[in-house]
Formats: sequence, structure tokens, C-alpha cells
Amino acid sequence: MTNRSFIQSDFALSESGLIAETVTFVVEDGILVDRVPKFICGHAHETHDYQEKTVLIPPLTNAHCHLELSQISLTPQSDFFLWVSELIQKKNSPNYNPHQAIKHGVDKLYREGVRTIFNHHSFDTPVTAYENVSEFVINIGEVLGLSLQRSEEIYNKFKEQKNKNPSAWHTLSPHAPYSLHEKMTHRLLEEFKSQSIHFLEARDESYFFDPTVKELPQNGITNLLAKFEQNESVIKNNIDQILEASNDFLLIHANHFTNAMIQKIKNKIELDQKICIVHCPQSHQFFSHSDFPYEKISSAGIPVALGTDSSASCAQFSFWEDIRLFKKTYSLSWPKIMPLITKNALIPFHIKPHENAVGHPFRLCRVSNKFLAL
Repeated sequence: MTNRSFIQSDFALSESGLIAETVTFVVEDGILVDRVPKFICGHAHETHDYQEKTVLIPPLTNAHCHLELSQISLTPQSDFFLWVSELIQKKNSPNYNPHQAIKHGVDKLYREGVRTIFNHHSFDTPVTAYENVSEFVINIGEVLGLSLQRSEEIYNKFKEQKNKNPSAWHTLSPHAPYSLHEKMTHRLLEEFKSQSIHFLEARDESYFFDPTVKELPQNGITNLLAKFEQNESVIKNNIDQILEASNDFLLIHANHFTNAMIQKIKNKIELDQKICIVHCPQSHQFFSHSDFPYEKISSAGIPVALGTDSSASCAQFSFWEDIRLFKKTYSLSWPKIMPLITKNALIPFHIKPHENAVGHPFRLCRVSNKFLAL
């Protein structure tokens, strides 16, 4: 017996950013069979009063998140590495509960219509914390360790997790060029095709690829390298490895891309390499980074996606707030911004994007009427 339902909404937003009013979806056994009316382009709809209206939107994709940090708040500052030190202290606090933090983060994002979360997972966070949320979370294991011994210890801990729970993580990636031994970076790039890496996030990293930066600041990475008795060449070698690799990448943050770097990524995409830059608007603001070069990246044909990062690096943990901030900063219409919050991040991981078309599963999410007013 066919299970037919009629799903009605005052407004619905398509994957392409088109808006329909007073729409009815006819769904049979979970499959969309008809919709009335058809989607229409409506720049004028941006001026509508959406109060007390129901809204259906495509399932959103949060391209970068640290769910385990969803209940940690830190003070905004420009020194990234001082922030890291404070974060480690908070994580080591007896009040820190990763199970509660992950549930809190997933629940919040789910209410906002997020159905795919690219989550960076620490080796010391128990995988049991993800047991009830695995349907929505794509876990990327962050491998760190400036010494080869330490990086191998963390790599092996992730492998142990996988042996106990095959769904513990989707892939293992270097945390960042500055935080992993170059031999382990090579190993991960060889072993896992799809990667998600914090890349050129801090201003200090500019020293290793931007010829106009003549000397490394006497804090940040310099102190980090000195602590572990590492040579600066480690970071340069890691950046070179990543840029020369044929892997598919989510490159997280990329706050300090030069024109030459943008051209290099463009060339790789033209050779059918799958690369997407992930921008976290609130986190970018939190650390007082220079302007994110969105227009240059976008005009080069490089896909961009949005993420939340974590509550430890933003004013409020809300994907909607990141969307609102980005939409306002770059004066983007819904047709322009929808790929950034639905499908672009899926490309490097070869995940088929949702298609709200007749004959496909119906997956639109009913959310607060405030969404279209972002």
C-alpha cells in the first residue's frame, strides 16, 4: 500500500536559491512525485515579511566543525597560539564533557536544517560520544605530532578506534602543516584520498609560501617549533606536499591565500582535482584575520563552502549566524550562497548532493521562519 502525504509550506527554498510561495509537495513512500507551484526566481521575495510563516529548505552542509568543543567559550584574540593554549586547558578541565558537547552541537545544527557535518575529531575523544549522531556526522580524524614518534602514537590510536568501531571516522587527515611530522603527512596523503586540512589559517604560515613575508614573527609557530626542537623546513615541506599531492581536499580557512596560490589551486581543479575552500565567517572575525579573498577565489572557479568551526572560536555557535554574516559581507543573494551551504563541501568527498526533484527522496527540512530573513 502506497503511503502518500501532502507537505505544505508558505515558502520553500530550492538548492539553486529559487523561492516558491504557498507550495505543496506530494510525497509517496518518501519519494517526491509532484510539487505545486514550480520554483520561481524571486529577488523581490527577499523583502517579504516571513513572520509566522513556515519555511522548507534543502538539507544544509556544515563544511567544518569541532563538535567536541561545542560547549567551550574563549575570549576573542588575534594570537592564535595563545588561544590554542587556553583551549587545551579548558579541554583538560574536569567540567569538560565531550559527550554532552557533541550532543549539544548536533542538536543545535539539526534545528537549523543541517544534515551533513564535516567534523574534525580528536584522538582522545571517545567514539562512543558519536554513537547517536553518526547519521549526520562525517568524522575526520585529526592527526597531530611534530615528532614522528608522537604522530605515530596518535595515528595508531585512531586505528584502534576503527578496529573497535568501523564507523569511528571517515578519513584521517593532517591537522595542519605546522602540527605534523612531514613523514606522517606523506603517509596520510598516500593512504587517504579525501582530506580535510587546516591550511594557511594563521598569519605566521604566510612566511612559508609568501615571498613578501621576510621573517617569521617571534611568537606563535616560532615558539611551537622551538618547544619541539623542530626545523622550519618541516612546515615548508608539508605545505609543498599538500600542494603537489593529487588528493581531493577541503582546505580549511585559507585566510592568507596569495594570487599565486589561487592560480595553483585553479590549475589543479582544471585537471579534475576536487578541491573546496572552507570559510568560517565568525571564526575569521573572532581571530581578527585580514579580509578573506572570497571574490578572487570565487572568480577563479574555486568552490567555497561555509563552516561554523566551534563555539570556542565564534561569538555564537550557529550555522545561520555564519550564513548571515557571510551573506551580508559579500552582498550575496540566495542563488549565490546556496551552493556554499549545501553541495560544495560534498565534492572532495565524492558525496552525491541532495536533489529536490520529482523521483528523488524528499529531504527538505522545516525550519524557523527566520531563515529567509538572514
